[in-house]
Amino acid sequence: MPWKEQENSDRRVTKLCNEGRVDGAIRKGFMWLIPAKTEKPMELKRGVKPTK
Repeated sequence: MPWKEQENSDRRVTKLCNEGRVDGAIRKGFMWLIPAKTEKPMELKRGVKPTK
């Protein structure tokens, strides 16, 4: 689901971009430019280990 269709706070989007978790995001001054077709990254939860 594209970012525009989901509710995202500015602070959360900035944090994800700063962590490098948003593919194709580019920093332009104080803004982040995110391509329209970019999917929201999966949430990482503490203590949950990926299955092998």
